[in-house]
Amino acid sequence: MRDKIKVGWANNMLSPEVISDYSRTESRERTSRVPLAYLEQISHQIDPLIGSRIIHASGKDDRFSGTIREFFRDEAETIDSFYEAHMISPNGRMARVIPHLLHMLEYIAKEDDPRIGKQKGKVPHERGRVKEGYPEDWPRIHGIGEIFDSLDATDLTSLTFYKIIRNYNPGLSPKVLPRLREMALWSLRNFEEFSGGAAYIGARFDEHRIPREGLTNQMWRDSEYSIVDENGEIPKHPIYPAREQALRYEVFMRASKFFARDPQFSKKLSDCAEDLKAWFNRKFIRSNGHSWPIVDALDGDQEPVTAALTVDEISVLAHDYCLIDDIELRNEIITKSFNELYNPRGGYMTVSGNSVIHKDNVYHGPKTIWMKAQKDVIIALEISAGRVEKKFPGLAQEYREMALQNAEAMLRVAAFYRNPIELTLVEGGNYKMYEEFNEKGEKTGEACRVQAFSGGAMEYAIAYLRAHGINEITVLVQEPNGAEITR
Repeated sequence: MRDKIKVGWANNMLSPEVISDYSRTESRERTSRVPLAYLEQISHQIDPLIGSRIIHASGKDDRFSGTIREFFRDEAETIDSFYEAHMISPNGRMARVIPHLLHMLEYIAKEDDPRIGKQKGKVPHERGRVKEGYPEDWPRIHGIGEIFDSLDATDLTSLTFYKIIRNYNPGLSPKVLPRLREMALWSLRNFEEFSGGAAYIGARFDEHRIPREGLTNQMWRDSEYSIVDENGEIPKHPIYPAREQALRYEVFMRASKFFARDPQFSKKLSDCAEDLKAWFNRKFIRSNGHSWPIVDALDGDQEPVTAALTVDEISVLAHDYCLIDDIELRNEIITKSFNELYNPRGGYMTVSGNSVIHKDNVYHGPKTIWMKAQKDVIIALEISAGRVEKKFPGLAQEYREMALQNAEAMLRVAAFYRNPIELTLVEGGNYKMYEEFNEKGEKTGEACRVQAFSGGAMEYAIAYLRAHGINEITVLVQEPNGAEITR
């Protein structure tokens, strides 16, 4: 067994300290091997979700299915996973999904409507038939309603386009330039509206909103109590999540280069990027004496919400243009996140159990693992390895070992359920299906068995492992019933 590594700094040299168990094959567990080819078949269960215009969020028997129900963040994340996998090993996915990415641009808001959180240039959170859950007075077009409760959908869509245009299909540029400009203008508007950061006001706190409808948290961890203060209560809004600051920064940087032929606009974007980076490092790093090197979010007073450690904090490092340059700080984020969050059953838990958790936060709580979040962790570790490999090759190797370990771990979830499942609970070392219940204790739903963004993340992890010469993974036996993860 290998040991988990905590990197110390002595005489400006990196030196390892053994602090706890760290292994890609857990020697104390009964194990078997599963070929990546089998896991690839599981990932392709999402193929039917790729329709003629929409990438549906989940399978027809899952709770987020619908005749017309489109989740734009999910689509952008799925396409980005296909892109990242393609950059490792071309697989034919990209040509098929480019039309879906272009389709998303049709629904960028053309005007404001504060009743539904709509602002010009913003990408919707979702759209669907009003009868599938929207109130009767919800604004609609031909029976289709929209909701704009997503801080990150616009930036994720923009960033996916910028990467694809630069590295895969430059010919898209003239077709999408006006829409990318509209989205960049919205990102600037949001940045200026909230005094130099990416932020949202939850629907329940917005006096302009249709009553009782909409999301309180408007990032991927969008359940009601995923961000709470040290008393376990919803903090003062607006909320400034760390992950979304990193995303906004990369969008500003890439947009400033993309719009280089408009020097004034390009400079505005680069200036805002510079301001965001300086503000982030003042506000989020070791803020107010918190024990984690980076805080998960700021509240409406731009103060740390809580000392929560979440998977989103290491995801801040998953960007080519990164808010954090200091190698020692990056290393501290990586090692503390690994030590607190990593679980060999599936990768990084959504939030550390040592954090302040609301009792109703199960969906994004400390027992959950989301495969989609593991992709960002792998990318963060790979980018971090690239940044240090010339000066500290041993450290780069450790980061890549962590990335490979995490790729294997997330695929164990798929191997157990034999589906690209939305999320899983891990309790006592065992997998448990995520389920929802009403006030009467009656089951009302469970994790989606076939989720598009999980399948996309799987394809990236498989490509990453193969690029490092790995063609099968170790799976662990589920205790106490002894049922193997693959059957």
